[in-house]
Amino acid sequence: MSGRGARRAWFTVWIGLCLVVQGQPAALGSVQDSMDTVARNHPAIGNAVKPIAAIPGGYQREQEWGTIYYDNANPGATSEVHGEILVKYLLSGGPSGTLGFPRTGEMAGAHGVGRYNHFANGSIYWFPLLGAYIVSGVVKDKWVELGAEGGPLGYPTAEAESLEGRGVLHRFQYGMIHYLPGRGAHYFYGPLLQKWADRSGERGSYGYPIEDPYTIDDKWYQRCENGLIAIDSRSRDLRSEIARRSIIIRNQGARGTGSVFAMTFLLEYAYTEMLGSGYADLSEEYLNHVTNVAVGKRDDGDFFSSVAVGYENFGIIAEGGMVYNPNRIYDFNAVTITPQMYAEGTSLLQHGLRLEGHFVVPLGEPGATQEQFDAILSYLARGIPVAIGRAHSMAAIGYRYDPTWDGAAT
Repeated sequence: MSGRGARRAWFTVWIGLCLVVQGQPAALGSVQDSMDTVARNHPAIGNAVKPIAAIPGGYQREQEWGTIYYDNANPGATSEVHGEILVKYLLSGGPSGTLGFPRTGEMAGAHGVGRYNHFANGSIYWFPLLGAYIVSGVVKDKWVELGAEGGPLGYPTAEAESLEGRGVLHRFQYGMIHYLPGRGAHYFYGPLLQKWADRSGERGSYGYPIEDPYTIDDKWYQRCENGLIAIDSRSRDLRSEIARRSIIIRNQGARGTGSVFAMTFLLEYAYTEMLGSGYADLSEEYLNHVTNVAVGKRDDGDFFSSVAVGYENFGIIAEGGMVYNPNRIYDFNAVTITPQMYAEGTSLLQHGLRLEGHFVVPLGEPGATQEQFDAILSYLARGIPVAIGRAHSMAAIGYRYDPTWDGAAT
């Protein structure tokens, strides 16, 4: 798949006749050697399909599925760019744009999820179904300080927004970074971001953050332009966050699909956090049926452990692909999973998008153990709803400590 010096003599003659090099030219043989090495090390970009071409500041060679760039000022950084990252790079102007020449080939992101290329003046990060976005400048410096894509904010979900007179705002999967000249770059995430968003975000009474979040005892704090946000970790209410993500309450009807509904909600909550509000309405009917297919049952509904097996094998699709009818009498043999449904469902299981089932907490007899109870509170405190149940199923979406109850129960 890679170019290994084939047709080198032909390329050398063509280059000698046709290239006009701007600035200090490199030895053309060394350019080709560098590009051939990159191609051998990255066989996914395929063979060369065009000869080496001079561009301002260096050279490029188009491959079957990517492009290799050579920087006259930094020959050791010869690198390939391909896929959606290449598309974004070219839209930004390529080597002549704000990013300059690449400094790395495409690399795997944290935990093997997503991809990125570093460039002279920034980076492009890509995540499945989200796409590729540029991160640069002081916002990138802050993001890297927090652990970049492996930190609390995750991958970028949009390009940086230039706010007239108010600096730059960059949104990520699980939070945001705001840069204000004279104030520096500061980040928001978790329950503090939720409360800020509840007050209309930057258009609301708090304004933008002017410090990073911090904790004292049982409280989280975020200092903003017009006040201090404080969150007591002894309580958590996800209702406003659920509404902000456009997740709505739906009617289960008389069907025995409580666990399916609870699990679908958990998937909606997790996917909207990761991918946005376009994943706020997923199909309980699909999840109900594929659970039966996966575990060999034929009746309506099942418990969390079985529903998890259905999801892990078939994924989940949008509600519009298979609409739930609360008045329906479920007939296994009357339901068909089309190839299109299967492709859509399993697209949410591709690397980096498959969700873990550790958030499922089935209760034992006679109820939650102390360990289960502590786990439920731990997840909720971090903003993760929890499916619980035994004979019936529900999703826990908040808690509040009440010291007036015996034992300070919640």
